[in-house]
Amino acid sequence: MKKLFYIGLAVVFSSHVLSCSDAPVAAPAVDAVIVNNLPSNSVEQIQATMAIEGMMCEIACAGKIRKDLSALEGVSLVEINYDADSPVDIAKVNYNASLVSQEDLINCVQKIADGELYHVSKLELNPLSNKKGSDFSNSSDGSSNMSIDFTMPGLWDVIRCFIPV
Repeated sequence: MKKLFYIGLAVVFSSHVLSCSDAPVAAPAVDAVIVNNLPSNSVEQIQATMAIEGMMCEIACAGKIRKDLSALEGVSLVEINYDADSPVDIAKVNYNASLVSQEDLINCVQKIADGELYHVSKLELNPLSNKKGSDFSNSSDGSSNMSIDFTMPGLWDVIRCFIPV
C-alpha cells in the first residue's frame, strides 16, 4: 500500500514539475477599456491611469506591480493607490510613449504570476503636465517661481496632540 502511495505521489509531483517549465508565458489578452484623452498631435510624455483588479495587499501586490512597471524602459514614475476596501486599485504611470506602449503597460501587470492574479480593467491616457517640474524651475530673470504651501496648526490641533482620544 505504501508503494502505491509513493508511486502516486511521484506521478503527481512529476506532472507538476513538468508542467512548470521555464517556457515563456504568453501575454494575456488586452481587453482593458482604453480611454484616450490625448490631443490629436503627437504627445511623448503620457500619464496612464490604470484600474487594476486582484490586489490583496499594499506591500507585496502593489510593491511587485510598482517594481515591474518601473523596470520598463521609458517609465519615469509609478504611483499605486491601494485601497483594501475596494476591489479595484489605481496605478498612475508616467512614461515616454516612444519607448513603451500602453499594451506593454497592461501586459506587464497582467503577466505577473503567470497571468493569474491581476487584471487591468481600464486604462486612461492623459498628456503628462510638467507641473511638478515647473514649480522648481527658474524664470528667465533668474528668480525662482517655487511656491511653498504651509499652514500653521490651529489651537485645537495642538491641544488634540496632548489629549488622548
